[in-house]
Amino acid sequence: MRLFIIGFIGIFLFSGCLAKPAAINAPTPVSAKPTNQVRTYYVSAGLGSDNNPGSQNHPWKTIQKAANMIRPGETAVVEAGTYLERVKVTRSGASTAPVTYQADGQVITNGFTVKADYITIKGFEITDTPNDDTDGMGIYVSGNFCDLENNYVHYATRGGIYLELGANSCKIINNKLERNSQFGIDVHGNNSVIENNEIWGTIQYHPKWINPPSFVDADGIHFFGSGHLFRGNYIHDISLSQPENTNPHIDAFQTWDGKAEGPAGSNSIFEQNKIVLGDGTTGFQLEGGTHDLVIRNNIIEAFVGVNAHKNSSTPFTIPANLFILNNDWIGDLNYNRSEYPAGISFENTVNSMIHNNIFAEQRDQIIFLKNSAGIDSDYNLAYNSDSSMPEGPFNIHDLWGVNPLFTNLQSGDYHLQAGSPAIEAGEADSKVTNDYESNPRLPGRGYDIGAYEYMGP
Repeated sequence: MRLFIIGFIGIFLFSGCLAKPAAINAPTPVSAKPTNQVRTYYVSAGLGSDNNPGSQNHPWKTIQKAANMIRPGETAVVEAGTYLERVKVTRSGASTAPVTYQADGQVITNGFTVKADYITIKGFEITDTPNDDTDGMGIYVSGNFCDLENNYVHYATRGGIYLELGANSCKIINNKLERNSQFGIDVHGNNSVIENNEIWGTIQYHPKWINPPSFVDADGIHFFGSGHLFRGNYIHDISLSQPENTNPHIDAFQTWDGKAEGPAGSNSIFEQNKIVLGDGTTGFQLEGGTHDLVIRNNIIEAFVGVNAHKNSSTPFTIPANLFILNNDWIGDLNYNRSEYPAGISFENTVNSMIHNNIFAEQRDQIIFLKNSAGIDSDYNLAYNSDSSMPEGPFNIHDLWGVNPLFTNLQSGDYHLQAGSPAIEAGEADSKVTNDYESNPRLPGRGYDIGAYEYMGP
């Protein structure tokens, strides 16, 4: 018995010698709580009190109370109602345990300012934001790994959804952004996914914005940083005829070099987006040193499809390595030719590729090149329904003045009919493996030209 006790004491002392001392002044890592402690809280504008425990039967009254209390892995369910508050989110979630704000029914708020990581915001209606650089956005985020889904942001004073320079690896999915000032979505940082959002009616001058700067505009999406994916977004009906739009330069996608914004967007993919704008608008406004963009399988109806040029404020940075593949660029034969409508306009742009595109109803230039070098343009089709011959550089595999046999050009159905000369007339490219509807590209003798791969009757 004595031997057993001595041995037990020896083991205890030995294990104590192996234990690491606690780190001095070490920060406490953010981690998820044990599963049995994770809670769902409830907020009710009509029935709640911030003195309640936040349970379903005794909910809080404000979303801000939830933001002040919630911890990693927990969810705040906000019941239908109007919440006249700007919610400030500063408590982070964790990689396996995000903090979630979930609307249950129609929940109207003045928006969210998020300065935390791993935050999910779903299903809110946001409007009437303050006249403020930060809080004036519908949703402002400066943290990483945010998830913004199924929100409706409208008539926000300073912009729709804004990801700050420090916001990386976020998801902006299935949101609707209507009549917001300046932009629907503005993306900085790196490696975010912007998918299946609808943006329309952006305005230049919001009546609540007192003394706005001269640069106010009315655009769809601004993008900066690197590594983003823009897929399946629908940008439409941003018009010069809206009373708040005095003199905007309307762009569906725009980037530029700027001190506050950081470098122009790079290393990003644009696919399966649909742009329906009109006179005086641009699909892609690419300024400054934007580079390594893949623009594939998109449908663009605009005055100018792509306008790429160096930024006047940073003359030594120029667009480069732009891959424009398998898109439909649709103009309008009624556009004013003296304003220089075009399919693609490159000025001071280098080392880029324009392949497998269909250009239809282009009033002036199909592809305009000025002070540009290393531009590989081929396997494109251009057609005007009034039988006028499109203008632009013609290359050996191009089909100029050839009807692509769209299903219905006038109604905007750009599927190819059987017998279309665009079928198998393009060049296979590893950067394009599917089409606008995610059908696989079928090489055969070559890819089909345009956004759609012909799948048979």
